[in-house]
Amino acid sequence: MQKTTPFLLVLLATCGTFVSGCGPEETEKDSGQPVVIDVDADHDGVLQEYDCDDDDRFTYPGAPEICDGKDNDCDDQVDEGVQEVFYSDADGDGFGDPDSPVLACEPGQGLVADSNDCDDSDPERNPSAAETCDGLDNNCNGAVDEGMDDGPWYLDADSDGHGDPEVSVEDCEIPTGYVEAGDDCDDSQPDVFPGNEEHCDGLDNDCDLAVDEYDAVDIVTWYADADSDGYGNPDEPLLSCEPPEGYVLDDGDCDDSRADVNPGATEVCDEYDTDENCNGYADSEDSTLDESGMVEMYPDADGDGFGDPAAEGLLTCEGAEGMVFNDYDCDDGDASIVPDTWYLDADGDEYGDPDNLLYSCEVEEGRTTRADDCDDGDALINPDVPEICENGVDEDCDGRDNSCLYTFEGIATDLDESELEGWELCYSDYYNESGTEMETILGACYMDNLLLACAEAGSSTLIVAAHGPRDDVTYDTGIGDYDTTHEANGVAWYYAASDGGTGAWGYIEPGDDISKSECDTADGSYPERKLCWHTRYDAILYGWRCGRITDLNTSSAYERLIYQGE
Repeated sequence: MQKTTPFLLVLLATCGTFVSGCGPEETEKDSGQPVVIDVDADHDGVLQEYDCDDDDRFTYPGAPEICDGKDNDCDDQVDEGVQEVFYSDADGDGFGDPDSPVLACEPGQGLVADSNDCDDSDPERNPSAAETCDGLDNNCNGAVDEGMDDGPWYLDADSDGHGDPEVSVEDCEIPTGYVEAGDDCDDSQPDVFPGNEEHCDGLDNDCDLAVDEYDAVDIVTWYADADSDGYGNPDEPLLSCEPPEGYVLDDGDCDDSRADVNPGATEVCDEYDTDENCNGYADSEDSTLDESGMVEMYPDADGDGFGDPAAEGLLTCEGAEGMVFNDYDCDDGDASIVPDTWYLDADGDEYGDPDNLLYSCEVEEGRTTRADDCDDGDALINPDVPEICENGVDEDCDGRDNSCLYTFEGIATDLDESELEGWELCYSDYYNESGTEMETILGACYMDNLLLACAEAGSSTLIVAAHGPRDDVTYDTGIGDYDTTHEANGVAWYYAASDGGTGAWGYIEPGDDISKSECDTADGSYPERKLCWHTRYDAILYGWRCGRITDLNTSSAYERLIYQGE
């Protein structure tokens, strides 16, 4: 039931004064004509005169405004204060444009309550949209392309899947021609990138800073060819992309020290049963044997190494018991009768060419049994000819063109080393050094003549010097024999270095006083012409005397010097 307003009560109270009822009533005026009074057609308690819609009982002054498109409270305003704010949703994504508010009772077509759309012209952009990489704020949170992987991306110019670390961009999408990995070491070569197989191509295919290393998939195995016969030693392989010097591809050599032994060689007979063609068979065991290489053997009944020339030879590769590869014997029944070796003597000096020989039981004209001629075209060159100094010719065939030696007789003092023409220094040490074995010293000083001297360290002036034939300079005068000397070239020599005691090595003027027990401590008549070095147990010990200067056992200021010459 609708409540009655105060205005209605007043009206009702007065209604009976003017009318008989609250509906249309006829009343009489002075004119005597009836008058119709419109009271309240919609029974909302408000007379029609005051009601803005007397056909609607919910519309009258003071009525509560409701959102129905009418002016419920008769204030000439429709739905004021009761409408809601809606927003234009032009793109139909359920989110409205905050800049296009609309007041309405209900969200009509194209209106929504949410005002959070950041672009009402794009249905893909709204608060519920997923952010995509397009340079737009898809989810309307004020940030563009957030959460996207924006690189960096690296230029892949050679399209090998690996980019140049020096050329990169940052973007939420990988640009065309760019990749995620920036680890290419050469972006101009599609065959060069990390993880690639190494190839023999002069490139660092796998980017490990090495070129054509041993793990290359097409690396070649080469074999050492020491004898340069084109066949390699299978036991000496070497991996390399390029052919190493001295290596070949073939590994079939069975003896890389001989160029005549390889798979391409011809099998021939030889006394060592060599498998020349490397097929596993040697000499007569090899079906490919070249029979032209077979040799004849002859019986050697007396076992003197020479075969019977009267016997029939046996063509063979193999050595046969009781047979030899020659038929030179003079009497195969007597081992004491053998042929002589004759050497060609072209120059008639009775010395023959050692490389031109034959065996014969008879005297051979133009030959000799003496070999060792080093020039069989010159009769003045043979082992009996005296050597001529410094002419560039080895007259005596000893293998050396001997230089002329500077020689002097006796003991020299204050001799400049520059005068020792033809002599060479073969041993030196300081007076305070010891322990070098005499065998070592004399092994280094092996020539026919020796010169013993001493000097201040670093000086070219020899304080005292003397020379002589090697056999005289090292003539053993005995351990414990304190005054015995051996004279040669005007010098009294003494030498004792054998096991068993203390000795000495040196020289004095012939006839002068000597005391070898103390390494010649006696001054004598010519102290300036004395030299003495201690020896013991086949080794040289400290030096003691250099001319007048003595007691040098601990001195490094003086040197012992030995020269040699021919």
